Amino acid sequence: MQVIPAINCLDSGCVKKRLAQIEELGGDWAHIDIADGRFAPTETWDNPREVSSLTSRFPPLNIEVHLMVQNPETVVESWFRIGAKRIIVHLESFRGREEKFNLILEKCSAANVEMMLAINPETPVEEILPYLDSLLFVQILAVSPGPAGQKFNENVIQKIEILRERAPDVAIEVDGGMNPETARLVRSAGADIIASGSYIFDSEKPAAAYETLLSLK
Repeated sequence: MQVIPAINCLDSGCVKKRLAQIEELGGDWAHIDIADGRFAPTETWDNPREVSSLTSRFPPLNIEVHLMVQNPETVVESWFRIGAKRIIVHLESFRGREEKFNLILEKCSAANVEMMLAINPETPVEEILPYLDSLLFVQILAVSPGPAGQKFNENVIQKIEILRERAPDVAIEVDGGMNPETARLVRSAGADIIASGSYIFDSEKPAAAYETLLSLK
């Protein structure tokens, strides 16, 4: 199972620190949370130009950007320009407006950027099934969109199991409340990737916490 350290920050100083920590951990991916204060109740740091100058110092890092925003189709290209390798958008941000999904997918394809579709904990997993033919990646959010440090919602386990059965070739990422106990649960259910922020960065020894997640059996 792949472990991607997650960055959920309120300012560029925090982002800079987290990127440096991920480089020290030896990670090759970083997950950046972007919340607009509308789709999600909180607002995070959000400056693609600034992150471009920061990530240029860490060329081995691949960036996935988790857009917890109301209108992702209006901002995805700004993240393409800073070299994001993967964009995560929420089904809830365009529910009932299929043209938005198609527009984002077309933009990602044209930019050679991977698109991952995410669903919130309360969204039935069946809602994502019609999109699977167009996707290689799906995210199951195990907490409500917004701040880091929330408690893992165990109801997502069944969603992972259903999705794994229906889409054996789709990579499933789980984000939110990831620690050794919950990571084992989602791995057993069929997850391929986890994004973990608080467990790693709030630990006294982030490197040891990261290695613990990587070594889970």
